[in-house]
Amino acid sequence: MKHWNILPKIDWCKLLIVLGITALAIEFFQAVYTSRNWVIVHDAPLMQYLAQIMLQGAVPYRDTFDMNFPVTYLIHMSEQLLFGESDFGFRVFDLVWLAMTCTGIALVLQKEGRMAQISGALFFACYHLGMGNLQMAQRDYLM
Repeated sequence: MKHWNILPKIDWCKLLIVLGITALAIEFFQAVYTSRNWVIVHDAPLMQYLAQIMLQGAVPYRDTFDMNFPVTYLIHMSEQLLFGESDFGFRVFDLVWLAMTCTGIALVLQKEGRMAQISGALFFACYHLGMGNLQMAQRDYLM
């Protein structure tokens, strides 16, 4: 007597990968939601202030004294012009930069397949958001 197997054969490895990616995606969205009220801390307020006075006409290295390269000021001035001078505007800038970084990670992992692209980008995003507002748009992250 022949038994009919009506259940599809399950690829447990792929199922575990999909469950892991789903857990990462849930963690990512939760971290983005809880980060909405983060304030600027660490080095970013200094760079924001210097960018603000440069937008008002101050000349870097003459009117201001700081050890950062000009691109750092350019990034912060662009952020202020595009998103405003508020903490929320800075938060939006950080999330936009995170999206661009994750896109770059996905492009690098293109040959490895869709699962690698998604998991690589989500791992980086969760790592960045998991460090809290101390890592929000810091120099090493922007580089």
